[in-house]
Amino acid sequence: RVNALKVRGAYGQSGQQPESFAALRSYQPVTGGDGGSAVIPQFVGNPDLKPERSTELELGFEGGFFDDRVAADFTFYYQKTKDAILLKPIAPSEGFPGNQFINIGAIRNVGFELQLSGTAIRKDNTDLQLNLSVSRNSNKVQNLGPGVTQLDPVLGPKVGYPVDGIFRRKVISADFDPGTGRAINVLCDDGSGGGVACASAPGVYLGVWDPRWEGSFSANLSLWRRVRIYGLVDFKLGNKHFDNNRRALCQVFLRCDENFNPQNYDILMIAELQSNNVAQSWIINDAGFAKLREVAVQYQVPRQVAGFLGGRELTVGVSARNLHTWTNWTGLDPESYFVTQLFTRLEQDNTPQLASIMFTANITF
Repeated sequence: RVNALKVRGAYGQSGQQPESFAALRSYQPVTGGDGGSAVIPQFVGNPDLKPERSTELELGFEGGFFDDRVAADFTFYYQKTKDAILLKPIAPSEGFPGNQFINIGAIRNVGFELQLSGTAIRKDNTDLQLNLSVSRNSNKVQNLGPGVTQLDPVLGPKVGYPVDGIFRRKVISADFDPGTGRAINVLCDDGSGGGVACASAPGVYLGVWDPRWEGSFSANLSLWRRVRIYGLVDFKLGNKHFDNNRRALCQVFLRCDENFNPQNYDILMIAELQSNNVAQSWIINDAGFAKLREVAVQYQVPRQVAGFLGGRELTVGVSARNLHTWTNWTGLDPESYFVTQLFTRLEQDNTPQLASIMFTANITF
């Protein structure tokens, strides 16, 4: 049964300016070798840089169903961005450090957002409210300019793949030498179904940095009009992170069991570990998670007790956050990371989300 239904649609265009001075070539003042003033390259700039422009179409509805016990809100969107602004690594031969802001051809974004809320139980002494939210996003690089299919053969981005796509060299075959404990006859994916020497291999698509699915589920239970129990689980799925803690431990400091007993592990992973960062798919791992974000209990004390304390109402409660995480992530916590160039989500020496318990007492005078 439909109690109310609203249908909506929208179309619009918007733009985004480049960062201030991003188009200008700049130099940094330093002290020269003779103690005098000098300059060194600072930022390469891009005189052809221009604003990016987005066009978006949105369609959706919201409504109440089953005597308004269920409410739904749904939005679908399609967005296309032209002259999108991205960072491109600078070749050392340019003489400038870092990256360069550039415009690429076109990016397409498609996704939806859904919110559902409902009353599962509605009685004199019991009320249970449930809420679910889910969103999905996917994007694709459609154009990088005339004759350009990729900005970097190893790192991307590449036409036909997500703008935050992960590209790295990946070992597909290797043999183990028991005498030396090292991988030999190592070949990497050539991007066409074959193998090639890893030093000349392109980056192959491994996934995306940003979550494709996000959402949450919550329940709010009221009992006898005095007790309130609340729980929240949220999730992010469909993305990967760069586990630099593991890379440093195993590849730099050589303190992993794989370093001492390589014969006990997958030879493809061992070959990448021993590749001196040439192949890196072994440390780009699934970072999807679901987390028990919060559990809370509140109790409204009888007014006689509140009056004894000089107040009108008294509520006491206890809540706990970040109690448990369900994930396959190899690092400390899939939410502990920082973003480097080209969308890379990297974990290194980040403090994980901390569990906490809080007791409260609120009195109204």
